Amino acid sequence: MSVFRYDAPMPKPHRLSTAGMELLLLLVPMLWGMGYPLIRSSMGSLGPLGFLFLRFSSGLLPLVLLSWRSFSSMNRQILRKGLYTGTALFFAYAFLNWGLVYTTTAKAGFIIGLRVVLVPLVGALLFRLRAALSSWAAAFLSLSGLAFIFFGEFGFPLRINPGDALMLASAFFFAMHVLLVSRYVKYDNYSPLLLLQITTVVLFSAGGALVFEGGLFPSSPQVWPRALIAGLFSTALAFWLQNRFQYYSTPDRTSVIFSSEPLFAAFFGFLLLGEMLRGWQWAGAVLIVGAMALAQISRSRSQ
Repeated sequence: MSVFRYDAPMPKPHRLSTAGMELLLLLVPMLWGMGYPLIRSSMGSLGPLGFLFLRFSSGLLPLVLLSWRSFSSMNRQILRKGLYTGTALFFAYAFLNWGLVYTTTAKAGFIIGLRVVLVPLVGALLFRLRAALSSWAAAFLSLSGLAFIFFGEFGFPLRINPGDALMLASAFFFAMHVLLVSRYVKYDNYSPLLLLQITTVVLFSAGGALVFEGGLFPSSPQVWPRALIAGLFSTALAFWLQNRFQYYSTPDRTSVIFSSEPLFAAFFGFLLLGEMLRGWQWAGAVLIVGAMALAQISRSRSQ
């Protein structure tokens, strides 16, 4: 039984299997996780919206060069869908960047990982979508793993700071973005909608940086290569993969795949900032892998 239903045409045949395309989707949280330490290490020299502008404008340029013909297929309906999806993406990253001013990358990864539970919840509340029991089981197994990753380092009592609240808002908008991509982006319109999403973030972040932060450019030259790397890999490549292949999966299964983002954030945090998983956090990693395996098993049995 399908877990999330839409009145959409059947997917266009693809040379890759569904499992193969979902494996490609696993590259998306890896590339996103790489962006966490790049963002956090840049916040002292540039505001959250300024870095967002540099990152997404760096990612927009190669996408325009590769997909410039997509502009010929623009119409009012695609513009509307691109604006909705891009707005959710803008608020997700605006709150993420803002939150990283106050909180750590490890806590950020855990809270953003709540998206795995928020996707079916928000989908049920706002879009009246129905999730199968196995999807809920995989989602809460992922949540348990994310909890181990968080509490395994920080312990009790839980300390809430402004960054944590901002990350919760970011997680909500990331869940909205996953749902909107699944609802609007199809195999025949992913290219123009991807360009519109990134363009929306660039325009909103540029306006916000000029109004609230007083400028678009960093005070330290070291920020430029970080923004370029985040733009090319964590933005252009990652969102191309998401928009190209998420159509062949489902929102709840995609959210489980994306729940591995904190693991990649921890890995790149260790590589770039000297952070690493500790103690019970490794148990959380095992639970997340188990949740992804459960999602794959439930898909195989439903076909």
